Amino acid sequence: MTKKIILSTLAGAVTLFLLGGLIFGVLLAAPMAEFMKAFEACAHPVPPMQFIVFANIAMALMYSLILNKFGISTFKGGLTAAAWISFLLIFWFDMWMFATFTGMNVQMMVFDILGNTAVGALAGGVIGWVLGKVK
Repeated sequence: MTKKIILSTLAGAVTLFLLGGLIFGVLLAAPMAEFMKAFEACAHPVPPMQFIVFANIAMALMYSLILNKFGISTFKGGLTAAAWISFLLIFWFDMWMFATFTGMNVQMMVFDILGNTAVGALAGGVIGWVLGKVK
């Protein structure tokens, strides 16, 4: 793996972790807590953080590999490409959840899609910027 991929993955993972915590843990904490009541029987009372960290690293690696393959090397380019990737991934996942679980509702999908698209887009921007800076 190249130095570009490793550094952009680390920067993206930190961005995903911090922004995800800010958006879902602070800004949307109340509505998300209300939505999660429908999933109480299967949700962890305290999520195991190491798996959240691993998930963010995996997502950042995916963005880094895709953005590098596309030749993206700017914040704006990474932001735009990752916004589309994030939107499509989360839209697919939430549609699947809506079709499968009675606890999923349209309002929760909207919050989840918008929040995750914003987080993914900004992380993609950081990844694109790092890809452009590292030689």
